[in-house]
Amino acid sequence: MFGLWLSEMERIWKRKQMLVLGGIYWLLWIFNTSMLYSSGWGDYRFGGRELLHDLNTPWFAMEGISLLLVLAIFPILFVDHLGGETFSGAYRLYMLRAYSRFQLWLAKLLALAATVLIFVGATCFISIVCARLFFPHSETLVKYGATEPVGSAEALWYTVAFYLLFALVCLAKLLMCSMVCQFVPRPLVAFIVLFVGSIAMIYAVNELSIYFDPFYPIVRALSPDGSPKFWFYLLGSMAAFAAVSLLRWQRKIV
Repeated sequence: MFGLWLSEMERIWKRKQMLVLGGIYWLLWIFNTSMLYSSGWGDYRFGGRELLHDLNTPWFAMEGISLLLVLAIFPILFVDHLGGETFSGAYRLYMLRAYSRFQLWLAKLLALAATVLIFVGATCFISIVCARLFFPHSETLVKYGATEPVGSAEALWYTVAFYLLFALVCLAKLLMCSMVCQFVPRPLVAFIVLFVGSIAMIYAVNELSIYFDPFYPIVRALSPDGSPKFWFYLLGSMAAFAAVSLLRWQRKIV
């Protein structure tokens, strides 16, 4: 199983698509962080602003690019690897290997999940380092929705918690893509369905905005009041997407 997962990782990282998507992402991250540095302020799209320093910049930088990652970059990567090979017919040869259908499905998802964690983890680490080097230093941080400041250690944990939740949301989007690709294998059409579906889900249930732009739902979930609905809809939708995707894959003729 490890060899199968490793094979999938190589297939993902050796493609030019990964280089292009990664390059676009890091260029946008540099641009967004540079804009924050030049202005000195972080503005919430949903209202309010904060003076930036080394403790709030690492997670605040994601306010500008979380939408791009969840709505475009990751879905493009996901649909290409989950649907592209099935649509082209190449996956028929791949399935001749001595593994069960479930193992093949799981290895693909785990390889994409590891790729997500690498992206998000690298962003977290580089953001913390750059904030420490280039932004004003502060000893305290006032969390979103709180009134009392916290020390640097708790502020660091807040940043890590933000990125962990963001990674979880990205994994939820992966499961959503997996489900869609089982029914719509053509990559371009699958991406359009995901894009339109992510927007439509907001109108159906506001808490499902996590699949469109997760920044606000995450900071709200990390606020002192918390957000039980965030966890209910996130974990519930992940379980539903995974179940439908697996059942469909087990019965699908490739």
